[in-house]
Amino acid sequence: MPRSFFSPRTLAALLALFASGFCETASAAPSSKFDKNAQLLAKSLAPSPAAKKANPEDLKKLKSRMISLIEVIEESDRSGSTNAESLMNKAMYFREDMGDYEKMVTSNAILNVWEDASHYGLFNESGKFEERITSGRHSGDPVIFELIVPAHRYPKGSNQLANLRIVPLKEKRKDGEEMDARDLAFGHQLVKLIDEKESFAAMQKREAPVATNSLGETREQSKESWERALAESEGALERVPRIRIESSINGSPSKMNQYRWRLTTNIRNASVHPTEVKVTVYMLGQTENTSAYYFLAKKEHTLQLRQNEIREIETFTKSEATYKHKVGILDGLPKKSAKNGEVDYRGNVVIAKHKDKVVAIHGSDSRLLKYADENNKEFSLAGIPSFF
Repeated sequence: MPRSFFSPRTLAALLALFASGFCETASAAPSSKFDKNAQLLAKSLAPSPAAKKANPEDLKKLKSRMISLIEVIEESDRSGSTNAESLMNKAMYFREDMGDYEKMVTSNAILNVWEDASHYGLFNESGKFEERITSGRHSGDPVIFELIVPAHRYPKGSNQLANLRIVPLKEKRKDGEEMDARDLAFGHQLVKLIDEKESFAAMQKREAPVATNSLGETREQSKESWERALAESEGALERVPRIRIESSINGSPSKMNQYRWRLTTNIRNASVHPTEVKVTVYMLGQTENTSAYYFLAKKEHTLQLRQNEIREIETFTKSEATYKHKVGILDGLPKKSAKNGEVDYRGNVVIAKHKDKVVAIHGSDSRLLKYADENNKEFSLAGIPSFF
């Protein structure tokens, strides 16, 4: 019977990885970001909430996901680029929506399936999975995927990758057959995994309450209030509003924010009537050698504001690394070293319009304020390249 958890080789590797909390060190993290197989693997590792009830369709979905995962591992292993355990660790680096225990048990299950598939000779010459054994004493027999802990014994775990294995058809658990000691031991791990998952979800729910504005209103409540104010102020949408803009950079690239800049902009309707305005936020960078400007981000927002209402807008750039090559080219670096372009945040420009008429402008300094002025032909946003 194939193992249902921790082979010695996999256990040793996983314990080493788990000891580091699956969190890459600062020096190791960037290599994960550029490993295409790790990113592809991570995409298929998205966790599923515990099943509310057993569903036979879940086993089919798990089988499809597992095959996709082990084919990626097989491709990486054949190319010699990254061994299976390291690849799994890199992939889990991207899954911040999983707890450490789930990462470890799920990683182990996937690596076990891949090892069993390799042992049975289930990968063809192209590295694709096939369901007939070509190696060993079961050669010629088909394999099947089954749950280690049956769905009727623990419905919550019936849709979890960690609960899946492959076995020769002849060794399939028979209907009504009792779980052996090894499977029962794994059952305790599965319960612990689900407990962690549910605690993790509950914590996120507590930490992410319903989004509200500065007045404590939800989006729906705010819209209702604006519509009431609009009904009480005849012709308000036709009247030119007085808009005030403030902004500040309050996040620089770090691992915690996925290496992005974060800009907060406050838009205030200083009018005595409600209004609707279109606000465009530009975040600019500047090259190191040539001092050329480029756009890191541009976001447009249509805001419905009541009298004296202040609306906060957050704008994020992409990850700092995504700009490097384009910035290096713009800065005149040779092609070979352009990928090392120095990405620097320069400042921001914000423009508010009412029915295509500019009603407020903002620049983070006097020079950038000139770029916000559409009448200033010397300083124009139109010629600045966009790298977002």
